[in-house]
Formats: sequence, structure tokens, C-alpha cells
Amino acid sequence: ESRKSQQLTIEREGDQWVIASHNNYPADAKGAKERIEDVAIRLMDLEVLGVASELAEDHALFGVVEPPTEGAAVEADDKNIGLLVGLKDDQGGTLARLIIGKEVRDEQSGVVRRFVRKAGEPTIYTAKIDTNALQSQFSDWVDSDLLQVKGADIRRVTLENYSTRVVPTEADERTLGFSQRFTMIVDWDEEQWQLVEMVERRGDRLVPAKLTESEELNSQRLDKLRDTLGSLKIVGVSRKPRELTAGVNSDKDLAKEPRLAPLLAEKGFYQMEGELRSSEGELRFQTDDAVEYILRFGQGAGLEFTADNESKLPRYLLVSARVAEEQLDAAAQDDELDRRRAAAQKRVDELNERFIDWYYIIPEDTYKKLRLGRFDLIKEKEGASFGPDQLRELDELPEPGGN
Repeated sequence: ESRKSQQLTIEREGDQWVIASHNNYPADAKGAKERIEDVAIRLMDLEVLGVASELAEDHALFGVVEPPTEGAAVEADDKNIGLLVGLKDDQGGTLARLIIGKEVRDEQSGVVRRFVRKAGEPTIYTAKIDTNALQSQFSDWVDSDLLQVKGADIRRVTLENYSTRVVPTEADERTLGFSQRFTMIVDWDEEQWQLVEMVERRGDRLVPAKLTESEELNSQRLDKLRDTLGSLKIVGVSRKPRELTAGVNSDKDLAKEPRLAPLLAEKGFYQMEGELRSSEGELRFQTDDAVEYILRFGQGAGLEFTADNESKLPRYLLVSARVAEEQLDAAAQDDELDRRRAAAQKRVDELNERFIDWYYIIPEDTYKKLRLGRFDLIKEKEGASFGPDQLRELDELPEPGGN
């Protein structure tokens, strides 16, 4: 198997640093500016300790083979390719291009050094260089808290387990197929999760449901979901076409403009009966400050291979926010209610300005923690017996694949 060569380019745009290789997404990770400056200093003031080899055929041995161009195939087990770090001035002129290879530890002093060489030159040196600031992954340079919310502030979670597919018809046309399997609303109240509402498919119908005497909410899975939302990480982004952002102020705009349908469908999002749907369902959650976040799970963003040659399928995510009227205290005085609503709307506007331009890409592991079904969220109580009543209830549950 092979993986793709990846390149990360960071540039200054006005008064901020952006990741030019990823549609100029802000390099807004904590300390990113200081790390960029640190990289420049380390490259310009590299401390060379000695010459390891002057032979080009030794490049593989010392791990300083130059990476192929962006997007080219790389053998997944090729450990001899180095990390190429380049530095350019504001006119695009090259200041430094260094390939960093394998590390070597001095047996007497214990000091760790690296084999390095200048790109385009055969000579391999040993040098003292700290590579901690030289991360080449997109996720290392962006804010690791996409939603900017604390898990402890989450008060209500709604899980909509459905799928939307483009289905060919006999007339050689295409229509949308929608399958709703399961919906659950839970509240975090009095230090525990409480079921508010549940709907599940039985046969060809969606019917209200409740927990049986032998069932309970799976608090561990819900806790993990909340923790994931409180530190949601992304591994990539795709800038939306201008048509999806110009004059678009809400999900309602996206759902009702027919001209936008083909653009949305490219990433697995669809217009259906005035609603915005996604290929793999959605999750909504409300916070103490009366803000509701909507996360819609789109199609896969391309198969990837890890360093261990394990395949992963990251997924497109569409994020938006709106005021959560349910979290506003209707019993409050009018002026207090108006103040809270105005504060919530201000926060919603700030969040949507942050989210509006982007499709986010989340790793497969994160997707699996968020896109949960009935058998993830409900478990048998400890010591519960399994008898005829439970068997009859099991027969009424959704068919396999409805999780």
C-alpha cells in the first residue's frame, strides 16, 4: 500500500499566520506564532557538529531522502524519507531548505543529534536541532478546540441517527432516499443523564419509545461524547465555494436555495423539503448560555493510511449555531430574558462567522464517538434478567444496521 506525500505551507497574511496549503485556514493553535518564529531561528542558526557522509547513495541510510512532490505516492513503509523544512522571505525567495533525517544519540554524552542535509546537495551533516516545533500535520497548527465550548457547560444533546442517499430511478434520474432510524434527546441534570425523548423505527414506522425496566442510559458513552465535543479536533478543512457563503446567513438559506443543492451534495449535504440534511445524520447540543450547536456528518473525505498502514476514513463536518430557546428561563424577568437572549444571539453570530467559510474534516475515530445509535446509548442494567418479555421487546427493535 502507499500513502500520499503531504505538504504544509504557512504564510503571513496581514497581521496573522495562515496555512496556505489548506485554503488559508488560520494557524490559530496556542503558541503557533512563537513556534513559527522558533522554526525560522533554528534554520537560520543551525548548529552543525560534523560531516557524516558526502555520498548521495547514503541518503537512504541516514533518512535524508528528499520527500516527493505534494500528492505523489509514497511507500507506506519507507522510513528513509526525511522532513523537508523550507523558509522563504516575503518576496518568495528561498532562505533555507533543510532535510532532517534520522536521529543519533552520542553514547558518551547522551545528546541526541540529527542527520541533516541541504536540499539539492549530497553532503550529510550531524546537527543539533530540536524538531518539536517542526510539526508537519495540519492539526498541530490549528486551535484544537474547534467549537470553543466546555463539556461541563453542555445541558442537552439530541442525536439524529439517519442517512441520506442519492438513489437512481428507472427514468435514469436521481432522487434522494432518506432513512430515519433513531432519535434521542437527553439532558444533563442533577449530575446525571436523563432521557427526555426517544423515537425509533419499528417496521416502516417511527414510534415513540422508552426504556424498558431492564435498560438504562449508557452514561459512559454519553460522558465520552460530551468530552469529545468539549475538545473537538479537526484534521483538515475545505473552503466552501463562494456561492455557499455570499449572502448566506443561516442553515435555512442553505436549505431553500435550489441553486446551492449541487454544491452541497458534493460533500454529502442535501436539501430536503426545506430542511438541510446530511448523508450520515446529525448531532445537536445546547449549552448553559442558550446556544445550540448543530453538527452534520457528510460523506467521507478520502481514504487515508496511517504510519502502520491502517486505513482510515475521515469525514466532512458542517457546523453551525443558533439560539437555544429551551435554555432561556421563561420565568425570568423580561429585561433579564432579553439580556440573555441578546447575549446568546451575539455568541451565535460570532460562532457562525467562524464556521461559515468551512467544511471541517474530522478523523474516523472522532466520528465514531459522535455518531451513536440505540445500542451505543442504551445498555442492560447490571443483574437484569433476560426473559420472554425482553425477547418480545427485542423483536420490536430496529433491524440490524439501524444502530
